[in-house]
Amino acid sequence: MSRVCFEMEMDMREDLILGLDLGTNSLGWALLKCDTESKTEIKGIVDAGVRIFEAGMKGDIASGKAESRCASRREARSIRRGLDRRRRRMGKLKNLLQRNDLLPEGEDIASIIESLDKDVREFIRTIPDSEKPEKHILAHTAPYFLRTLAIQQELPKHMLGRAIYHLAQRRGFLSNRKSQVEEKELGQVKEGIADLTAEMAQAGARTLGEYFAYTDPTEKRIRQRWTSRKMYETEFNLIMKRNGHQIPEDQIELIRKAIFFQRKLKSQKSLIGKCTLEKNKRRCSKYRREAQEFRYLQTVNNLRLITHDGELRVLTDEERDELINMLSGESGMLNKHGNLTVPKAKIALGLNRKSKFTIEEGGEKSFKGDRTTSAIVEIIGSKWLDMNHETQEKLIHDLNSFEKTENLQRRLAAAYGISEENAARLSQVNLESDYASLSLTAIQKLLPHMRKGLSYSEAVAEEYPEQFKTTGIEEELLPQLIHFSEDLRNPVVQRCLTELRKVVNAVIREYGKPGLIRLELAREIKNTKKAKERIIKNNREREKERKQALKEIHEVFPGFKESRDDITKILLAKECGWVCPYTGEGINFDTLFENPKFDIEHIIPRSRSMDNSFVNKTLCFHDENRNVKRNRTPYETYHGTAKYDQILNRVSAFKGNLAKKKLELFMMTPEEVTDRYEDFSNRQLNDTRYASKEAAAYLGLLYGGVNQSADGTKRVQVLSGGLTALVRSFHGFNGILNDGGSKDRKDHRHHAVDAIAIGITSPGMVKRLSDNIRIQEQYGSAESIHTSRFNSMECWPGMLEECRAKIKDIIASHHVSRKIRGALHKKTFYSIDHEHEENGNIKKYKHVPVELASMETSAIPKIVDDGIRRIVENKLEELGETEPKKAFREERNLPELISKDGQTRIPVRKVKIRRSQDTVTVGKGPRKRNVVSGSNHHMLIYAELDKNGKEKKWAGEVVSLLEASRRLKNNEPVIQRDVGPGRKFIMSIQCGDIFELATSAGRLFVIVRAVPKTKQLCFAEINDARKKEVIKKNHMWYTKYPNTLRTSNPVKYTIDPLGRLRRAND
Repeated sequence: MSRVCFEMEMDMREDLILGLDLGTNSLGWALLKCDTESKTEIKGIVDAGVRIFEAGMKGDIASGKAESRCASRREARSIRRGLDRRRRRMGKLKNLLQRNDLLPEGEDIASIIESLDKDVREFIRTIPDSEKPEKHILAHTAPYFLRTLAIQQELPKHMLGRAIYHLAQRRGFLSNRKSQVEEKELGQVKEGIADLTAEMAQAGARTLGEYFAYTDPTEKRIRQRWTSRKMYETEFNLIMKRNGHQIPEDQIELIRKAIFFQRKLKSQKSLIGKCTLEKNKRRCSKYRREAQEFRYLQTVNNLRLITHDGELRVLTDEERDELINMLSGESGMLNKHGNLTVPKAKIALGLNRKSKFTIEEGGEKSFKGDRTTSAIVEIIGSKWLDMNHETQEKLIHDLNSFEKTENLQRRLAAAYGISEENAARLSQVNLESDYASLSLTAIQKLLPHMRKGLSYSEAVAEEYPEQFKTTGIEEELLPQLIHFSEDLRNPVVQRCLTELRKVVNAVIREYGKPGLIRLELAREIKNTKKAKERIIKNNREREKERKQALKEIHEVFPGFKESRDDITKILLAKECGWVCPYTGEGINFDTLFENPKFDIEHIIPRSRSMDNSFVNKTLCFHDENRNVKRNRTPYETYHGTAKYDQILNRVSAFKGNLAKKKLELFMMTPEEVTDRYEDFSNRQLNDTRYASKEAAAYLGLLYGGVNQSADGTKRVQVLSGGLTALVRSFHGFNGILNDGGSKDRKDHRHHAVDAIAIGITSPGMVKRLSDNIRIQEQYGSAESIHTSRFNSMECWPGMLEECRAKIKDIIASHHVSRKIRGALHKKTFYSIDHEHEENGNIKKYKHVPVELASMETSAIPKIVDDGIRRIVENKLEELGETEPKKAFREERNLPELISKDGQTRIPVRKVKIRRSQDTVTVGKGPRKRNVVSGSNHHMLIYAELDKNGKEKKWAGEVVSLLEASRRLKNNEPVIQRDVGPGRKFIMSIQCGDIFELATSAGRLFVIVRAVPKTKQLCFAEINDARKKEVIKKNHMWYTKYPNTLRTSNPVKYTIDPLGRLRRAND
């Protein structure tokens, strides 16, 4: 049903209140009529609606399975760039080696290497058998053995070149000082390198090449091992030490650079946020002493003391000065974390131990001091105090800017006269890497005021009085988001505010600027007193456990620089009785920290549960975690095996109050995982909360650039999300869409119901709700509040009836993107067509690689190689299994290829199967490849005409995104209305298009949900908010082929942000 559209002047309408319910992919709005004098008494509903849009992230945000829409494209681009750099690096090395006669001449490196490898095999045959690996090993490791020979004897030049070229194909992981924190978080890299280093030492291998040369790949994999850059550099140096005399010295350095040079990371300074006080300045680095002082002065100036007899007072001047002196970092009072503990502060200030600082009420146990100064003073002591301010600043700058530890050590010794021992210790200091909320300029302006004892807000009022004044400029309409904040980078928030602008501006154009806007802030309703006490108690118990774990670490490893994860490892090890629940391997401090072999593992994969809490964590032997369990649940990985029973027995022996919950997770079936975690994630709530705060500031531009107008009236009010639920309940709004009395989330219009509730929520009502909660707490849980006395209180006569009528007429406005964007085709490149005889017919297939551990039983006959298929079938028969997924779950069960002499056994992990797959060819020349096209852009509907020009039937042509992109690139019409003779263009249909169709339930407004290649269009009612599967189950999923669509008398519409319909041109 279309609404009438008319223009009005954009004057301030003091009689209008706009309620907004802002979500990550929805916006409910309601414009309410109020009394102009009281501005609180609501008289009725002017209009209401819902705007539905695509969230700023792709995937199911509600279940936590979402990522940036740019993530996959960015990842693919990063891989392409990495491959391109590697190709150019290897090309440069090839030219250098050829220039020095270390490789044969030629352009095609693959042909050169293939030919050279034949010579390598002949050369290795001349080596006595006693001096080389066993034959079955050497068949796989010949290039590694050639590298081993290169450090032992002089090689012919082409053999030497082949060894160098093979060495350069991989370079290992390179770390530096500034990435040490990240490296520690990526514990798998560190653990993998430590494991390999230990194995090399045990084998007596001097180099990586020598170790792999004697490694049997059928017993231990050579690929997919974490290696370090140092391993390759050491091997290169040993090769040059033995064979470098064959190459000019300047050429050796060029070869070394070609292999190991790595450009510095691109500066990300442009991404640092802007200061809220100095608009054109970037935020200050936290490691700077000004930022450190600013932080602890904020705490000290807000600090109050509750004496032992209950008196609340400020610190005396002497107490304040002494506390600041301790926090400055030069007094030696701070601990190794740069904090001053509360008990230590009380003793130093001579306070009664029963007195309390106000920060303790929030659970704080220490004051944050100048961590930069403290870390330096702890190492060089008085030498720091003897330096002038300029020298101190240079030292701090060096600590932050140097990337290589050895370079920094030399600099510290030469420039500052620091001993080698202290220089080595100081080079390990990692300064805080985050950023303050303000710029250095703003902090420097505020510090003089804060040193006098002024609070942050008082200092800002002194130095930046304009912050507390309106600009006097009231925007008629909300400006584009880029003009509001160039710093807003959260994609979810960007999308929310963009759609907010469309709706609010449409409301203003239609009805004028509302005198008040109320916005919901999606935040959990205030916890009851009992709930707060329970949370504080649990947190304190957990803190006590973590401190005990930290103490135990330091008893074993004095001076160990622990992280939060290290403490978690101790707690998890205690819980599982120092035994890996998955493998039964024993755990000790050495295998946990010094030579780490155990990962912190999420029982239910975090990508599926979004649960990073302690209850979802345990320890797992790293090889089991990475190569066996991987991204699966324990049930999915081990169920049906004897090992699963052993795992459950070990988990049953867990200690602690979470043991039972963890056992439940280990036993959880895939269906139970889906049921438990298919709910809104905290991520969505956090995004919405952030979006609401940004939206409040954005809406304030309509009233002078802040949240109030020039006359001091607050024009934008932000509400707690929990309040909306209470208001709905008190006024009976939950029954508007659902007679059961509970909120109906199956209908998009529930956002408009929320918006009405938000609009009528005045500060007075909030106070009444709060008072009612407190009353109920005296008698029981606030979760069971009696609302009968509120249900009968209507804001205006006939409120519920008017709400029902307005909500019933709402047609949700859906944002439709007409842009040609997205993946043009799927990632996989397919082979050319292969012919295969089937039932006497020749059919064309693609050969597709599939892992045995994930292969369906039906795919076994489709294995391309007959010999491989027989090996797989025989192994299944031997194991007594019919399903490859179950049979080949464990590495030891994989079928094997055996060499003719019976010495070499190669496990079969992947096979190629025949698959019927339609592909299109993209690219030209050497870049020509076969791909499966991506999503579809639209369907062209046309009528086939008889000889009299009358319509016989409707037909359709699906146009892929790839084809639409090609048309756009060639300046052709994307929607081609010229459909040829004997045909007539009817319309184009895209996902998101709106139609009115004749159905068995009458004429309905529907939205296109899918345009598949099968030409079977899929529709759902426009206000239906349920998932596709649920809609289908309830038989409300409408499908139409082009000609059956014709019989439904379709009328295509466009819709504006306010939900007003207009007939489409086609």
